[in-house]
Amino acid sequence: MLLDGLVQKLRLQREALAQPAVAATMHAEMTRLINNLSQFQGRIVFEVGQLRWLVINTMYREVVNPNRTLSREEFYGLLDESSKETLKNLRRFSPHIAEVVKAMKQWLSGEEEQQ
Repeated sequence: MLLDGLVQKLRLQREALAQPAVAATMHAEMTRLINNLSQFQGRIVFEVGQLRWLVINTMYREVVNPNRTLSREEFYGLLDESSKETLKNLRRFSPHIAEVVKAMKQWLSGEEEQQ
């Protein structure tokens, strides 16, 4: 009976020591996953913003000058401008997007399930 008590005490100590190590490992893995997902979503947002800028500007040019085609130089100029404008828009704070960003962070970190 004394031996069983010692074995159980050692098992409890081992579990108590293992729990922080497992939690730290899980936290590190989840942080890595959240970073990868954030990068992936950031790329998606950038590409969508750039495409939006290009489509709107191309459509605007077609409405203003329907008989004139977009030259190669104008297209590359629009492409460069779309990158700059997209980055500017991504860095700008927008109250409409703040709630979406907050919800996305909660979802990615699993806080939504805890509430």
